[in-house]
Amino acid sequence: MITVELFLIQLGFALFTIILGIIFSMASVYLAIRVYDRITEGIDEIQELKKGNVAVGLLLAAIIYGISSIVASGVGNLTNLLSFDTLSGSVSASSVLVNLVLGIVQLVVSILVAVVAIYVALRVLDGITTEINEMIEIKKGNVAVAILMVAVILAVSLVVSSSLGYLSSVLGKINLLF
Repeated sequence: MITVELFLIQLGFALFTIILGIIFSMASVYLAIRVYDRITEGIDEIQELKKGNVAVGLLLAAIIYGISSIVASGVGNLTNLLSFDTLSGSVSASSVLVNLVLGIVQLVVSILVAVVAIYVALRVLDGITTEINEMIEIKKGNVAVAILMVAVILAVSLVVSSSLGYLSSVLGKINLLF
């Protein structure tokens, strides 16, 4: 049976996780826009969006989604790390603090991995499609090229997101050392 005290602790962690999720999701969107700006050299994204350039909008949306989905995996893993202690009923300050630090480290790693993975994937695509200058095509509004780039971003984010689950299981074992 769950006690009122344990319920309030779990509720507090749940609210804290929601707040962290909001903070990291907004950071992900900001970071995605910065990455997009860096990748799309020579394109004024805001002007292109104002003109209704669907290709630019698709690519930006995919980068936001890709980074956010990877970060969402990190937020979920943070929740799992924190709930390990609170659900067992054996809440100690040191173990909660260790799990909190590990979870935040994992979130930061998730963001870095997301940015690097998407950036590298687009660079590899650029190297494979040597007859197409993706950025020129995107600026011209070529939706077909944008869809190809969107598919690459979504595929990479899906694989990276699921592979970060292993990182969570490794970090979860670190708590057993304390």
